[in-house]
Amino acid sequence: MVRPRLAAPARLQHHHCRGTKVASVCVWAVAVLLPMVATAGKADEHLERGGQSMKAGDFSAALEHYHAACEADPKGYMNFYKRATVLLATGRSRLAAKDLETVLENKPEFDQAASRLADIRLKEGSWSKARELYTKFSNTEKLAKIEVAEQQAERAKALFDARDFAAAIDLATQAIDTAPSSEPLRMIRARAYLEVGQVGEAIGDVTRATKLTSGNVEGYFLLSQLHYKTGDRAEALKQIRECVKLDGDHKPAFKFYKKLKKFNKVMDKVDDNIKKNRHAEAVKNIEQAQELESEEFYYVNEFKTRICTAFVKLNRLEKAKTACDEALKYHSRNVEALIARAEIFEQEQEYEKAIEAIKEAQEYEADSQRLKDKLARYEKLLKQSLKRDYYKILGLPRNCAKKQITKAYRKLAMEWHPDKFSDPEEKQAAEKKFMDIAAAKEVLTDPQKRQIFDNGEDPLDAEENNQRQRNPFQGGGFPFGGHQQFHFRHG
Repeated sequence: MVRPRLAAPARLQHHHCRGTKVASVCVWAVAVLLPMVATAGKADEHLERGGQSMKAGDFSAALEHYHAACEADPKGYMNFYKRATVLLATGRSRLAAKDLETVLENKPEFDQAASRLADIRLKEGSWSKARELYTKFSNTEKLAKIEVAEQQAERAKALFDARDFAAAIDLATQAIDTAPSSEPLRMIRARAYLEVGQVGEAIGDVTRATKLTSGNVEGYFLLSQLHYKTGDRAEALKQIRECVKLDGDHKPAFKFYKKLKKFNKVMDKVDDNIKKNRHAEAVKNIEQAQELESEEFYYVNEFKTRICTAFVKLNRLEKAKTACDEALKYHSRNVEALIARAEIFEQEQEYEKAIEAIKEAQEYEADSQRLKDKLARYEKLLKQSLKRDYYKILGLPRNCAKKQITKAYRKLAMEWHPDKFSDPEEKQAAEKKFMDIAAAKEVLTDPQKRQIFDNGEDPLDAEENNQRQRNPFQGGGFPFGGHQQFHFRHG
């Protein structure tokens, strides 16, 4: 663009403004041309500085200068073209397209701008607009690409309507390779993914779709529902809020929003009570949550699992058994329910069954360290039970309190005191039984000895004691006295 020179109106004003008519012309020239020259000069300055920022890789600064150039000279097509270049480089193709349209309004023959705009229209799946632009350049390769992608998109929709979701996904994916910024294609594929249970892939497509079209109410609504399905209640609430903010009259969205707020409030109470070991209260909260949600697999499975584990923590073993059976009937690969079942067997001192439950859980979490640790522990307890089980001797569960231990000891000690027996054989058997009862009391009333025993070793076994002394770290204890535990923070 040829810019008017500052010297011309200056000479007009000082050397040729002598008559009245001429003077009027001179005044107009000064009033109109001088501001044009000034703004054009500012635009050129910003263009130059924007180019320098681009060379330095500072896109943010470059964009600021090109914004200023566009404001200073709205008719300068190069200002908008330069800004479009930066917008494209930073992934803002919708804004870039607007600038390129402005460029072509001011300079229709600017083929480079038309070519870039055609590429944007192709990527967003605007087949007619892209075809019109490419036709101007006789770009047969791109025109052929449009035909193929358009047919793939139409066929994908038809297959979705026919409920052939796998084929719809395949064709939509092929079309998306050509038009990755097509919101309709993303939504079709997302809905097809959802139908075949690939929720994570559906979330990816819908998230992209909400960014491709501003004010995408249906996109935000679907995205909220998808996050809810996966158990991400916080993200679901965030997306549904965005949806109702855009359209407060959307009745299904507003209904879901109200349900989600209420549901999240109850589930937050569940989490809080479990964290604080208030398991009875947690069960009550879960029952409230079940009234709000009874269909979504994730939550029904979570309810059954949490009730099962809560009853184990409460030592209500019969209720725990029933709850765990229900959880595993609903979802046979429920690792948490299998662990809870193993813990029930542990309380009942059925170690072989506990081992079976953990081995079944390992089929679904093969590399889980916690399962490996539990298996090793139950195998130790099984080996221990074949020798001398202090809990069984006193007839107590493994989670018994010290009071129960003392009470059981006194009762059994009186029952099996050797002085009560006169027959030599009975007296000998009573002496052995009495020694076992005394040993059980000694181990189970001493916190350190009980911990050793609970870890699968007998603190009164001389051979195992020798092994512990040779390996002071065995069992996770601190070899230099006390019961200190170290926790390492990673990352």
